[in-house]
Amino acid sequence: MKNIYVIYGENFEAINDYEKSLAKKYLKELDEFNYVKINMNENTIETLVYECRSSGLFGNEKVVVAENCNFLLAKPKKIKVEHNVDALMNYLENINEDVVLILKISDKIDSRKKLIKKIKEAGEVKEFSNFNEKEISEYIVKTVAKYDVKISKVDAEFLVNYTRLDFANIKKELEKLLLYCDDKKIITREDIELLATRSLEYDVFSLTNELFGKNYAKLRVVFNSLVLKKEEPIFLLSLISGQLRMYYKVKVLLNEHYSQKDIAKELGVHPYRVQLAAQGIRNYSIDKIMKIGNEIDSKGRLYIDFESALPYYKQYGIINEDSEEIKEFNDIMDFLYLGRRTKLDSFIKQKEPYVVLDTIIEGENINEDI
Repeated sequence: MKNIYVIYGENFEAINDYEKSLAKKYLKELDEFNYVKINMNENTIETLVYECRSSGLFGNEKVVVAENCNFLLAKPKKIKVEHNVDALMNYLENINEDVVLILKISDKIDSRKKLIKKIKEAGEVKEFSNFNEKEISEYIVKTVAKYDVKISKVDAEFLVNYTRLDFANIKKELEKLLLYCDDKKIITREDIELLATRSLEYDVFSLTNELFGKNYAKLRVVFNSLVLKKEEPIFLLSLISGQLRMYYKVKVLLNEHYSQKDIAKELGVHPYRVQLAAQGIRNYSIDKIMKIGNEIDSKGRLYIDFESALPYYKQYGIINEDSEEIKEFNDIMDFLYLGRRTKLDSFIKQKEPYVVLDTIIEGENINEDI
């Protein structure tokens, strides 16, 4: 092992995991005497060096972790503590070989600094960027395998798309799934849908997919979920707009005879999303997708408050076209804009959510009721 490490980047969860793996690799047991953490926002570099020079209570081996190493940045943030970088440079000239020093920062370091160059010579400098969807899927498969539990590649991809694309969040979801599936030793899509927390992005993705696929029963379920979660209609609209833009790009590339794998690589998204998008839009032209997306972009910014959202949309936001798809789209937007009206909550309590949706889609005026 090296005696000094710099680990940095946006993926702080992965940084923490790597730190612990280094400590466990070097030390037989971890305790507060041989596994020491120092917050560099509150302590000087001299204090850090002193800790590295001193021996552990029950032996010489020790891991010292310096957190929030602001002095590694190109433009260090202003903090109360002044850092004398020369003190650390001097330590590197005569490093304690019984101590592993780990410097951490959740930001981009300045690799041009003399200190960083010196550390590269003596140890290791490692960046942890945020994982993409493919990397997280691979992580899921490898992680569950350590517990003698199986998950298919397809279901791992589904978990990534079903939950929030965040490494820390994925780890929490995996803990729940591993605990629940410990006896049967396999995680299925049904288990994920039962236990995992569905993300807003997945709801919007499903909403758009079910709309284009004309799966109205599933569409209503997604509607109910979004309304009862009391999500901001304007925010939902921006997500739907982004989803439609992806649909447009997928359609264009498919027409250019790109494979779904190449499209995923070109757009920087998981192949699973491209696969679902391709299925949803196969019967739609580029012009239709583009028209709906443009209408959302141009009209969506006009809404100011929730009380006026529905009448404002009916006055200015309706797409004037008699096609079945556009009528369905207008019905959907009517429903979304009712999502945060205060009086709707009491209306939902009095009637089943499906009744609310049916009333809106059938074009009845429920303003007096709500």
